[in-house]
Amino acid sequence: MFHPDQEEAAEQGEAADNAAEEKTGEAAAEGEEAAQQDGKQNDAESVKDPSTSYTRKEGAVLNIFTWDSSLRGILQTYNDEYEELTADEGKMDGVTIRWHEIGPDEYQEELDKQLLRNNYFETDDKVDIYLVDGDSLSKYINTEFSMDLVKGLGFSENTLSDQFPFTVQAATNGDGILKGVSWIASPGVFLYRRSIAQQVFGTDDPATVQAAVEDWDQFAASAATANAKGYKMVSGIDDSYYAFRGASERPWVLNGEVLPDESALRWADQTRAIYAGGFTNDTFYKGKNWMRDLGVTGNVLGFFLSAYEIRQLTSEDGAGGSGAGIGLPIVNSDSTDGGEALQSGQNSASSEASKLAAQANLAYGDYAMCLGPQVYARGGIWMMVSPDTDNPALAKKLLEYMAGDTAMLEQLARDGQIFTNSRTAMVKMAREQTNSVLFNDQNQFAVYLESAEKAAVGPTSVYDNKLGYLFRRRMSDYIYGNMSREEALDWFYTRAWEEYPILKPEDAQTQR
Repeated sequence: MFHPDQEEAAEQGEAADNAAEEKTGEAAAEGEEAAQQDGKQNDAESVKDPSTSYTRKEGAVLNIFTWDSSLRGILQTYNDEYEELTADEGKMDGVTIRWHEIGPDEYQEELDKQLLRNNYFETDDKVDIYLVDGDSLSKYINTEFSMDLVKGLGFSENTLSDQFPFTVQAATNGDGILKGVSWIASPGVFLYRRSIAQQVFGTDDPATVQAAVEDWDQFAASAATANAKGYKMVSGIDDSYYAFRGASERPWVLNGEVLPDESALRWADQTRAIYAGGFTNDTFYKGKNWMRDLGVTGNVLGFFLSAYEIRQLTSEDGAGGSGAGIGLPIVNSDSTDGGEALQSGQNSASSEASKLAAQANLAYGDYAMCLGPQVYARGGIWMMVSPDTDNPALAKKLLEYMAGDTAMLEQLARDGQIFTNSRTAMVKMAREQTNSVLFNDQNQFAVYLESAEKAAVGPTSVYDNKLGYLFRRRMSDYIYGNMSREEALDWFYTRAWEEYPILKPEDAQTQR
């Protein structure tokens, strides 16, 4: 059976997903009705390809939808052209920038309702720019609610030349169209406890630990070694999922058919063996017990975490590694002016991240990192533009600033210890000496850089996030030994087809 705290969280997540789908459908209907009643028409002057001779005056208001104040904090701190007006508004190039900051739990539902009704809003009420996290990125890049940044916005591909390729791949849909850009790169690593590594391997040297986990077979062997000495290899059954998925080369749906690829199946097989061997504490990601395992009292050797997640989990005043409202607990040095400015920012994720850091009771100086058995990436924030925007020039300027201003991205990395999406800046950071308290002077930027250079993201579909969630949930009975692999897969296919009837084959009854 599904683990109790996983079951509760899963049920809540599924209920939220279903509620969101119902409400977005209702929102679309309400939008049409409102449009009919008010007699509104779509804006006659729709946004055109900037390569044409058609020009128009920029709208008076550019609306940005986000779940926290990270983007606003960066503009306020680093961009001299941005003027803060009120808590909800700023100004740039004579255009009012209106911030719509929605709590992370409600954000996607509210954003979807707004996008569905965008055509029916007055010009200055339309969504112009919106932020998307890594887990929901595949949903938005594969819909009509995100603009082709190159052809539709005139976004320069030269701006992408200094970005890590996997961040560009992640925001490119199945038709090869770029839909988003990010100021953060979030490569994955294997974060481990130095003191436990010394007990298990006789050393905490990153090169030696890497050799002990260099592939999944070696990882399994080291898990047995750790267990024999009284330690767990990982905390929960989900911990290695995204690392395994780093080898994925195709989406969950191929040619209209639901097809788990080999990387997902290998994860289920090895995780079953890890659980059966007693090599895990069977916790739930970011749950109370998982956080305890990460801290000083934990008995777990390592965690598969991305640069984004590590920044979130070690940020005592929030921000989730995104850039605003964050303190500098990772470094033992004097804060720069930029760092102090960032610390003063307000962030809706602050209390959550503070709570996580407090729960972990972090073992400063007792962590180190290596690549682990598989390079991968997870997390991050992407900026996307609605096709309905009436501010294409300012939208383009903001995206190119956030994605291509190397000096800003370097300073942001220095002030917040954030691995930003500029290879030039990150190479410089990786070559410098560091006085990291958390990692006992290991330069985390050097490890992140190596992972980022090797990471790749395969094609995605609009179904990927939900199907990945269903797969992990339905395969848990196989992992816990309550079902055979085929029985659990049958259960997964049944739920997948219930969720997306259009994907169910005509002969599904005889096939499954």
